Amino acid sequence: MKRIILASGAGLLAVGAISVSAASLGGITSKSVGVDSQVIAPCDSNGINSSYGYGYSASLGTYEVTSVQLSNVDAACSGLSYSLTLADDAKESIGVQSGVLNLTSGSTSITIPSGTSGKAVTRVAVAISG
Repeated sequence: MKRIILASGAGLLAVGAISVSAASLGGITSKSVGVDSQVIAPCDSNGINSSYGYGYSASLGTYEVTSVQLSNVDAACSGLSYSLTLADDAKESIGVQSGVLNLTSGSTSITIPSGTSGKAVTRVAVAISG
């Protein structure tokens, strides 16, 4: 009986150690771009994906967001107006871009003006209307 209890205890300790190790590996955290995103697009019924382009800024001394790519966008959204907002942890806007969606095979890339630190951006919201 003691062996079973000791073996169970050792097993739980091993699982706990593995869990702590895995948690320390990093991955996506609240400091990463795209942790929270929202898309409002009545023209698209199956969801829109977003990803980000980065470039090193010597003036900022860090990487900045240079573009936001939207993919899996329904063709019905092409030619409609969009508003894209980048925000920080406090949900404060740190950049807004707007224009008309020009889709190529269901995708588009929206250029972000220089000076938008990649560390600051934690949220993106896109509204498509027309």
